[in-house]
Amino acid sequence: WMVQQFARVAWTDGGNNLRSLIQMLLQRLSDPALPVQIEASKALRCLLEAEEAVGSHEALLPVLPQLLHEYFRIMNEIGNDEVVAALQVIIDVFGDHIEPHAVALVTELSRAFEQYCSAGEDDDDDDAALAAVSCLECIATVLKGICDKPHLYKSLEPQLIPLVLRILGNDGDYIEYIECALDILTFLTYFPDQITPELWQAFPLMYIAFDQWACEYLNLMVPPLQSFISKDPRTFLQGTAQLAEGNVSYIELVFAIVAKTITTDSVSEPECRYALSLFMSILHSCPGQVDNYVPMINEISLGKLGQQVNSEVAWTRIAVYQVLGSALYYNPELELQELEKRGVTQQVFGKWMKDAKDMDRWLPRRLTVLGLASILKIPTNSLPQSVGNALPQLIAAMVTISIQLKDDSDKEPKDDDDGKVVETSAIDDDDHEGFAEDEDVVNDMDDAFQAALNGEGSWEDNMNRFLMGHIEDHGEDFDEDFTSPLDQVDELLYLSDTMRGAFGREPEAYQQIQQAMPPETVALCQKIFAASDMIRAQLEQQEKQKQQAAQQQQQST
Repeated sequence: WMVQQFARVAWTDGGNNLRSLIQMLLQRLSDPALPVQIEASKALRCLLEAEEAVGSHEALLPVLPQLLHEYFRIMNEIGNDEVVAALQVIIDVFGDHIEPHAVALVTELSRAFEQYCSAGEDDDDDDAALAAVSCLECIATVLKGICDKPHLYKSLEPQLIPLVLRILGNDGDYIEYIECALDILTFLTYFPDQITPELWQAFPLMYIAFDQWACEYLNLMVPPLQSFISKDPRTFLQGTAQLAEGNVSYIELVFAIVAKTITTDSVSEPECRYALSLFMSILHSCPGQVDNYVPMINEISLGKLGQQVNSEVAWTRIAVYQVLGSALYYNPELELQELEKRGVTQQVFGKWMKDAKDMDRWLPRRLTVLGLASILKIPTNSLPQSVGNALPQLIAAMVTISIQLKDDSDKEPKDDDDGKVVETSAIDDDDHEGFAEDEDVVNDMDDAFQAALNGEGSWEDNMNRFLMGHIEDHGEDFDEDFTSPLDQVDELLYLSDTMRGAFGREPEAYQQIQQAMPPETVALCQKIFAASDMIRAQLEQQEKQKQQAAQQQQQST
């Protein structure tokens, strides 16, 4: 108890007292009295988390295997979430040294989860249920610690896949564990290069959970669904699930998830944007293989765009543009046919170009460039009249955005003084400035509850915001984490190639288009060509260097 209270004391004796204290705590982990063991395990966590306890990490590292053994022994005797939370801190602190212990850790944590989970069910033991959650969080911490060695994940699947399937496949009986299970599933699908057939068993279970009892966890389901689609598109397109209504293909399950999300009134706009990102994954990962689904993608996406066309906040419209840009890149002729069939081509492109001026994130701007540039692959006499007439404006938009992306990339910090990459996109909770001493602590949900009590606005809307946690929409959804095969496509090179191809294919038509463009747009086109030539020269030089290095290594061998 004393160590927990005074862990942040700054020692002035060179660390001798701290080392003695750690030795005593290690001894107390084996004390005959279980309460003493528990308090000792919690005290070690306090020391590891205290910045003032300089040297605690170095003192514990040599005895890490014995330390882990003692924690598991204590966990085997009692289901205490604070003990498991302390173990999680140890795993997090010593993440670089966890690899040799990963299999044993996951095996013991999985066993402990089963034990605590059963105790929580049979005896209505809340402490055991909390400890079970902590075990799953601990497993996720282990997976995070070895994410740079994804080959290790396969050796952990025999313990983790049954655990995940049990949580997802029990009609909501284990709903309190689903967040952790989806986190674990995200690790298992995102980092390894391949997805095993055993892991694919979780795919239909996610749909069933979403459809029947866990639709509010869509945001956590989307990352593993995206990984399933992008890592193994063949299985995704060929796979089927045996459901109560019959045999249903995997791709139809995804469309059902998106359609239900988009058409449910109580669903938040961020959730709709997460759902729409699944269309992007399909279009990016299955080139030339989902033509029959493009009409349905447009039906759902354009329906959502129609609902949001007059919204002051453009985030959801931008999410729809990302889908449309992906569809244009997938098959520009087919996508334009779908827009023409619905008679919305001119309206969609007009609103898109207007909203594009306010796009500030990388993904929507990039997909706008790739999508619009794909139109240039179509002969001008085959384009819808509204698109053909708008080509000067569309080219101006795509070259302007492409130059902005290049300038932003050139401005990004590279390395700091220690040669480490400076992380600029990660947002830490500690960056929040907090509130001054004379300010009230407030948040959007509290404001909604107070508004409902005061009779301001709609009682139903305000209470929904409070009860459902619908807070201010900042549009910060999946962009930072979204990955797909299109990541390998350089948008500036793609734009340069399509423009050169169009000018070479139809010189007279594009000469007229160039004359209709303002001089600054023509200058930007020349800038695009020059930048693409420079990038290609750099890529060729890098390839030559690689070949030379490989030849030298082969000769020395």
